[in-house]
Amino acid sequence: MDNSTIYTLQFGDDQVVLAQSKEDLEYMYWKLQEEYSKWGLIVNIAKAKCLSLGTNTNHLELDNGDIITGCTEFRCLGSIFTKDRRDTKNIRHTVTQARKIIGALNGVWWSKDITKNQKKMIYNSMVKSVLICGAKTWSLYEDDRGRINVTEMGALRRSARICKLDRKTNECIREKMNVQDKILVEIT
Repeated sequence: MDNSTIYTLQFGDDQVVLAQSKEDLEYMYWKLQEEYSKWGLIVNIAKAKCLSLGTNTNHLELDNGDIITGCTEFRCLGSIFTKDRRDTKNIRHTVTQARKIIGALNGVWWSKDITKNQKKMIYNSMVKSVLICGAKTWSLYEDDRGRINVTEMGALRRSARICKLDRKTNECIREKMNVQDKILVEIT
């Protein structure tokens, strides 16, 4: 994007303003109000939220006395932004979605009538695609890696028709399903 800087994101009736300082945010707020007023719109200050990264600020008081309440996280375009700047909430949400899919397809995974190749195609299109969506931007910690690995192996284990009581290693399951690379290799 040619060293371009994004200052605002718009989606439907939501507006996200990105700023590096209180002064920048105030300036952008006034510019936003100015643009909105041209169209007969107003910023609903009661619904506005402020997420300040790297500070203990819980709200933003504007020069005119308006107060924008603070929040510890917000969701925009499917991503969860948190005050601590970690991607753990995004990863947990993604893993939960993938596990729901795995659970819903439990009958498919254990079926003798569906071939391994068909199960791999279902896994790749329905589970893996959800699990890696947005993953290129994640900062992974060890516990996050563990969650992703457990989810991946849960689907592969069921596809191979191997229950946990069989005490087979992950490598054995990968070999049986003819899956060489871990999903974490694709993500990182």
